[in-house]
Amino acid sequence: MAPSHTATNGQTPSPAFSTSSTIPLWLDGREVKTSSTFDVVSPLDHTVLYQCSSAGEEDVTKAIAAAAQAFKSWSQTKPNERRDIFLRAADEFKRRRDELFHYSHTETGAPESLFAFEHNLAYEACKSVAGLIQTALTSTMPVVADQGKSAMLIKEPYGVVLGIAPWNAPNVLGLRACLQPLAM
Repeated sequence: MAPSHTATNGQTPSPAFSTSSTIPLWLDGREVKTSSTFDVVSPLDHTVLYQCSSAGEEDVTKAIAAAAQAFKSWSQTKPNERRDIFLRAADEFKRRRDELFHYSHTETGAPESLFAFEHNLAYEACKSVAGLIQTALTSTMPVVADQGKSAMLIKEPYGVVLGIAPWNAPNVLGLRACLQPLAM
């Protein structure tokens, strides 16, 4: 069993997962547990915390197809709707801080100081990107040097991107892989 951690509020967070759990993939809004798994081992005491589903080529192909399908409606969302989603995500980061520290600490061995730094970066990144969405998505009419000529810069969503994040600072690095593409 994973070592217990006393949260900053004096309470011990109850982990949502146990040694008998298999962490699923999320595919097209649904949890998918694969037959291929790997152990998530705590660097603190080398115990197996739980199993994690592994993605194979077929899972990746399905994820790309699901993202392409979701892109059709997501690309039509208005900037203020996206902003509000990112601000709610920031609020969730703040609300679930102790739970997130528990997982970062037991899964990566991150001390409180490292976690606090990267958690704050993730929280601030959600707010910062939320504040930039309107400007980043606004088309412009730049002034051109030639008399009688004009130009228009139209900004529109491009499509599906792949972001792969390292494991050692999961909050900020995971978000870094998806915040800007989702915002734009």
